[in-house]
Amino acid sequence: SQMPVEAPRTQAFLLNKEWCEETFRAALLPLADDLPLSYSRRTTVEYRRCLTTSLFFKFFTTVNTNVSSVVVNPSDVSASVATHPRIPQRGEQHFAWDERPGATGKPFMHLAGIQHATGEALFVDDTPKQARELRAHYVLATRTHAKILKIDATKALAHSGVVTFLSAKDVPGKLEIGVIAMDEELFAQDEVIYHGQPLGIVVAESHEVAREAAGLVEVEYGPDLPALLTIEDALAADSYIGEKRTLKRGNAEEAIKNAPFKVEGTIHIGGQYHNFIETHACICYPGENDEFTLISANQGNSKVQACVASVLSIPQHKIVSKIRRVGGSFGGKETRCLPLACASALASFHTRRPVRMTL
Repeated sequence: SQMPVEAPRTQAFLLNKEWCEETFRAALLPLADDLPLSYSRRTTVEYRRCLTTSLFFKFFTTVNTNVSSVVVNPSDVSASVATHPRIPQRGEQHFAWDERPGATGKPFMHLAGIQHATGEALFVDDTPKQARELRAHYVLATRTHAKILKIDATKALAHSGVVTFLSAKDVPGKLEIGVIAMDEELFAQDEVIYHGQPLGIVVAESHEVAREAAGLVEVEYGPDLPALLTIEDALAADSYIGEKRTLKRGNAEEAIKNAPFKVEGTIHIGGQYHNFIETHACICYPGENDEFTLISANQGNSKVQACVASVLSIPQHKIVSKIRRVGGSFGGKETRCLPLACASALASFHTRRPVRMTL
């Protein structure tokens, strides 16, 4: 969450204490209790805990420098400086010019390079807010593998500023989306198959209200079902995505057997987080006669158009999909743009108002 939080245990601990380095160090324990950090795909718990401590240290040195009589260690003075002067930098890069015809080997500038470097490039969420625009926020599964017994949005709908809650039962067309195979549910209907799977969206007058109300949706699950958490688990369970495919050329077994050198081993590679130039975002505008226009961060407008039309059960020619910029996603928006675009369009379909979603 990006919302500011209080640290009541730390406040109570510091009350009437002598303001000194020993107090600062002792206060780090209640500070850790005030801010229990959980796993995040973006950053590690260790990094965020170190960041919390560093910000507290910055506050400590700033008070010492400007208010208290505590002498600040010269090596720590820089921590209390609000902003550090930044000297404008200038650099040049020289490339060899390939004299052969064509563009290959030529150091041509990216067509939008100057706009990207100066910050003038416009992305999806730079689009000005429209009249009557709504914001949507996901309700995500908190279990890894379990049956969904009940989803109760009563408390969320009673929250001031909330317009509606949408789940699988509100999809007028096909619930399944995808590119190669239409096998991914827009919202989990009967069973959760991974932690964080979308169960629905809360649509509200502001992003803050939508996010807060999403936390009020109550989900009742059945008992935990077996979960495959590693590649080894999946292999042992003979669990594959789609049909098994084999690429074969020649006799591999014989070639390995007769090879002069053999190297064996196992390598484990952790998950990768795509460092997007822009985050996942989509805005959907309703028009006349079930026409919808979407501006989304994607890598395939035709895929967005097809999936949105399928979910809403309307012809594809009534869906206009636009994109501000292409590239810079490293494959992360090849298919992951579809859930956000379809959810935004579903909310716009039901409310007949512009709807924006930003992750």
